[in-house]
Amino acid sequence: MDNLQLAQLIQSEFREVKKDLNEIKNRLVALEKHSTEDEYTLVKATHKNTRNLERISYI
Repeated sequence: MDNLQLAQLIQSEFREVKKDLNEIKNRLVALEKHSTEDEYTLVKATHKNTRNLERISYI
C-alpha cells in the first residue's frame, strides 16, 4: 500500500467516524429536548397539585 492509498483509507475512515459522531450528537439533542419537555410537564403537574393542596388547607 502506497502513501496515497493509505491517505485515502484514512480519509474514508475519518468520514465514517465523523458521520457516527454526528448521529450521536443528533440523538443526544433529541434526548435533551424530550427530557426538557418531560421535566416541564412534571413541574406543571406538581404546581397544579400544590395549588390544590393549598386550597384544601384553607377550607
